[in-house]
Amino acid sequence: WDAVDFIAFETVPLRREITAIRNAVAQLQEAVGASKMKPWWISTVHPNGHYPEMRPGGGWVSTSEVVGTVLNGEGATVGASVSPWAFGINCTSLENLPALLEEAEGAARGFAERYGRRPWLAMYPNRGDVYIPETQSWKKMGREGELWARDFGDVVAETTKSGVWEGIVVGGCCKTGPDEIAGLKRHLA
Repeated sequence: WDAVDFIAFETVPLRREITAIRNAVAQLQEAVGASKMKPWWISTVHPNGHYPEMRPGGGWVSTSEVVGTVLNGEGATVGASVSPWAFGINCTSLENLPALLEEAEGAARGFAERYGRRPWLAMYPNRGDVYIPETQSWKKMGREGELWARDFGDVVAETTKSGVWEGIVVGGCCKTGPDEIAGLKRHLA
């Protein structure tokens, strides 16, 4: 346990899974003690610019509903006593981040007002390549290396201006590699 720095639950596509994770973390926190609990987050996935879960009767579950479930424990039996350190978005196309983050900010502000602390944001988008299931291969979309790093760095800079998040943890998901991460580091420096 002492060797663990953070705990990340990634690519979560359903609110009931978020609730199950929160309930499991509550049991973990009880076992290790609240003072020894590690910072943790739930990272959600938003293919095509929206959360993949549908509401009963139709319509996509909104990003603000997802953030509310992650941060506030809506639907969890443990409530907000076991709040994650951060809300995350991963395995999502870079071009979808600005709209998703704009919607997420309202729920993050509500969390800060309710609990007196701002959450962190963890985001690590895809490089932008498209997976072709029929051929089980990736089609490059021309956003690699420095271009991806610059575009993502711009999203990070804009998100930082909102003042909603305590801080931002960044990285890359599908098809990002050392060139993209090195470029992101240079751009953010």
